[in-house]
Amino acid sequence: MTERAADARHWDDLSEQSRRWGLALPDGDPFRMLEGPVAMAGRSARNAVVLQPMEGADGEEDGSPGPLTLRRYRRFAESGAGLAWLEATAVDPAGRANPRQLRLHPGNRSRFADMARMIRDISLDRWGFAPLLLLQLTHSGRYARPASLPPDRLSAGDRAALPARFAETAELALDAGLDGVDIKACHGYLLSETLRDGPGLLLECVGAVRSRCGEAALLSCRLNLYDGIPDEPGFGSDPLAAADDPVSGPAAVARSLEAAGVRLFNATMGNPYRNPHVNRPFDQGPYPSPEPPLRGVLRLLEGARRLKRALVLPDSAVVASGLTWLRHQAPRVAGGLLASRSVDFVGFGRQAFAYPGFLADLRTRGTMDPGRCCLCCGKCSELMRGGRPSGCPVRDPDPYLAIYREMRASAQAAPGRKGDRP
Repeated sequence: MTERAADARHWDDLSEQSRRWGLALPDGDPFRMLEGPVAMAGRSARNAVVLQPMEGADGEEDGSPGPLTLRRYRRFAESGAGLAWLEATAVDPAGRANPRQLRLHPGNRSRFADMARMIRDISLDRWGFAPLLLLQLTHSGRYARPASLPPDRLSAGDRAALPARFAETAELALDAGLDGVDIKACHGYLLSETLRDGPGLLLECVGAVRSRCGEAALLSCRLNLYDGIPDEPGFGSDPLAAADDPVSGPAAVARSLEAAGVRLFNATMGNPYRNPHVNRPFDQGPYPSPEPPLRGVLRLLEGARRLKRALVLPDSAVVASGLTWLRHQAPRVAGGLLASRSVDFVGFGRQAFAYPGFLADLRTRGTMDPGRCCLCCGKCSELMRGGRPSGCPVRDPDPYLAIYREMRASAQAAPGRKGDRP
């Protein structure tokens, strides 16, 4: 790394380094993200905070939420966020990213309904309101590992059946009490991978969901604006240009999605299997980061700004990602983004794993506790890559520290064994 990394503990350090790069770090009222309501597509969230879809790899074999899944969402429900974006849920058994990924089907719809009811009841009891609930729908494509075997190639027939699979699962999600669904098109999974050849399959899946569910579903898309893998063709050739290609670039895709009924866009970048520093800026990770983490944060925030400018409908909304690395300084940055109307929502993922009470502390103490913030150490991702339930072994040691130690001990006992993930 040729550039010195800024210290996320000190605002002046962050601000000074961003100025040296010619980029502005937004600064505003830390409490702005708790204000509301925030409206989009005829719905409203009580505040502008989104809990990002963080997969736990802790479901039951049939795809139902397991005990650790329910524990996570119980903690998330206590946060007081305005919108909870429930994690990646496979629309096809062969499309699961791991054998414990959630999968919604007619046989377990009631289990998802129970989880949605639990989240709303806990939030209502503590904060007096229920969050909007979205369920992220996915097929993991080349990263699918429904069992400990290499994935089968997706046949033409499988691909042709995908829109119907998304539509069927979306209808089940609405029946289970969710407010809407997210058609996942990010991080190298199937619909993200196909964007390099155009948005056709993604738009077919969105169209099928809209046709099946009508206006009852809030449609969203977690959309990659930039793949960032230099050794292969990717989507979004310019990491900061939401309009880099008038036909197939991120801006054009977003406007096509708007026309198809999507009203909520969750901006992201990169591929966690190939370049984790792009979508989750880190201090410690699977390799030395080739750039200071703050540069990655600023790239994500600027991408969200440009996506917001590219949209044309007044009831469309954008969620910004990448705030967790900023630790307790994140509310200031969120306040600046929201005050300038650069985005409509601010999202937190790893922070919710490590410190689900961060909003409660902001409300009651006036600040987040630096000693409880996510350290961006990558251990939650390491657990998932190791085939274990994902959580924070540092800030939430019971139960995740013992799971992490067992995983490391198993790896040391078989030093020559390599996993099938990059």
